Amino acid sequence: MLTGLKMYLSEFERYPEYILGFKVRVGGNLSRGRHYDPIKSAVELGERFGCPVYVHIIEPEDSLDEAIPYFRQGDIFAHIYQQLNHTMFDDNGAIRSSVINAHKRGVIFDSAQGGRGRSLAIAKKAIDLGFYPDVISSDNYANVSYKKVVFSLLRCLSEFLSMGMPLMEVIRACTQTPAKLMGMEDKIGTLTPGSQADVAVFKILERPVHFDDLAGNTFEGNRLFVPQMTVKAGRIMYRQIEFMF
Repeated sequence: MLTGLKMYLSEFERYPEYILGFKVRVGGNLSRGRHYDPIKSAVELGERFGCPVYVHIIEPEDSLDEAIPYFRQGDIFAHIYQQLNHTMFDDNGAIRSSVINAHKRGVIFDSAQGGRGRSLAIAKKAIDLGFYPDVISSDNYANVSYKKVVFSLLRCLSEFLSMGMPLMEVIRACTQTPAKLMGMEDKIGTLTPGSQADVAVFKILERPVHFDDLAGNTFEGNRLFVPQMTVKAGRIMYRQIEFMF
């Protein structure tokens, strides 16, 4: 363990502007038999190096009530809307008090849509109860990019907007909040003067949209984000052919 700590410390010293924290994956075959011990170990490293921990939980062995106490303010719970084994809801169908209390004390919840880590049924129920994700991310990777089921961040944003999450909360969850978590709130995720001129322009189409997930849940939405223009450092990189300004 000491050798590993020295290695991590070396990397943190070499790349302090790039390394934001640790990620740990828990659940299923990743940590079978170890329960939530990996979270405890990751948090110890987070304490050692003064950084947050990003925790991926899918198909956990135990109730989330046992995992939540390990999370500190600023640590991130990914795949909060997963439905394999133990979910964010208790046996009475209410959001677990441990989850609500963790949110109040500053634990960050990331939708991390992904594949198995995403349940439309769980997400819709949570949104109806007013529990919104702090961060909306696609958890996209090469094998699923532009394929079913989750193939783009805009698809994810459209899901939450169609489910009833307020527009400004949807936008905040993919701009301002992630920027703040990365310590870049004065540079990105904002349109304030002096920030980087990285801008995405969209229009929202009101039309029927069919959403589904790998668990077989479906949801009929009614709004869809459609890209119109992308600006990077003040330079137009993409413009939809019909977009006029």
